[in-house]
Amino acid sequence: VLALTALAAGVSMKDLEAHSYVFVLGGHHSGTSVLNLLLQQHEGISGLRNTGVPEDEGQHLQEIYDPAKKIGGMLHFGYHVNAHMDETSELISDPNRLALFSS
Repeated sequence: VLALTALAAGVSMKDLEAHSYVFVLGGHHSGTSVLNLLLQQHEGISGLRNTGVPEDEGQHLQEIYDPAKKIGGMLHFGYHVNAHMDETSELISDPNRLALFSS
């Protein structure tokens, strides 16, 4: 199913498997934007640039996970039940993985 979904989105399974992923996350005003900018200086690292959303944050470019403002806002989202996920989350699926990669 994932292979067909990937093909429809113009993304191959090889594209998905050829990447290693590092997610930079943290609370507001904790230095994540600066760290992201520093990491993007490396020629082997890509990141979100010129997206037109605040700080080029991925939370504003996808529709899988709730953005912070929807679940409490700055400094409060971490207390919301929807912000607490682990490897058993129903949101972790191959179709969602593809959707995040393609967004």
